[in-house]
Amino acid sequence: MNKKGSVLIISLWIVAILAVFAIGLAHRGALNLRLARYQRDRLAAGLMARAGINKSVTLADKDGADPNTMGYDTVGECGVNLRGKSPSDYFHQLLGDSGAFFDIGYSGPQGAFTYGMLDEESKININGSSDFEKKKAYCILNARGVTDAAQLSEAIIDWMNPASTLVYAKKEPLKMPEELLLALENYFRETKGYSDAESGKRARQAYADIESLFTIYGDAKLNINTATDETIGIYVQAVALNSGLTADVADSITNKLISLGNSGPIKEDTALILDGLTPDESGLFNQLKNTLKIRSDCLRIDSTGRSRGSSKKITAVYDRANAKFLYWREN
Repeated sequence: MNKKGSVLIISLWIVAILAVFAIGLAHRGALNLRLARYQRDRLAAGLMARAGINKSVTLADKDGADPNTMGYDTVGECGVNLRGKSPSDYFHQLLGDSGAFFDIGYSGPQGAFTYGMLDEESKININGSSDFEKKKAYCILNARGVTDAAQLSEAIIDWMNPASTLVYAKKEPLKMPEELLLALENYFRETKGYSDAESGKRARQAYADIESLFTIYGDAKLNINTATDETIGIYVQAVALNSGLTADVADSITNKLISLGNSGPIKEDTALILDGLTPDESGLFNQLKNTLKIRSDCLRIDSTGRSRGSSKKITAVYDRANAKFLYWREN
């Protein structure tokens, strides 16, 4: 009887151990399956993001060779000829029944998502060490209310100057826009005397304030068709300041340029004409004409791929004139 009882107890222990072992295997199997699905979705999201970049490049190259639109760009058709279709028809694509898709677009007015590519040359180029770049940087910083705009613009340009005496200067043009953070941080730390943590915080805030207004890509000309009214105003102020002309003259030219743009896209350089100008306004406009353009080649592409719960974003700047990427960042 005692032997039978012992056998029963041992059997129960064996069953219990096997049950625990089985539960552990099942849990590990479920966990491995979940990880496999996550990896699958993560890979799919990354591939969809890359597919979005490739689609944008194809559209940009086709637009650059399209006789109907190759001479100019607009905000709504930047790097693409929509041919009467909705932007989402080109910049949103679902992969069959898999649930994977990509969206190409950017944050537009009031933060609304806007399908399409963004013209880098709709922003003001400050990538250089000339006095004009300094004035452009100052006008950008001042327009956004950044403290010490004059001193900061001086520090930014000096940081890129090959003859700079700054210890941590780059002494050459920027290759990535985020490098501007180093110039800003260097100013707050070395000139203002803030701690490393505080300097980094202030640099990031200043950079966020001006990020939508400046670029380092392109031929330093501003695309009058794609630039915002704010950007046009800041740029004209910088040219006027560089020419020794008053803010009133700059404001008058700005209003006339905005009015010209409101009448429709400028499709030919010869159409960039303003009438009824004073001598000072005429002088300023003649200088501006040499630094304005109606077509761009440097296009910013923000492609986000999604697959179920996973997402992957790739930001690239594509130079369609030379068929190469100038910038690439994956999040």
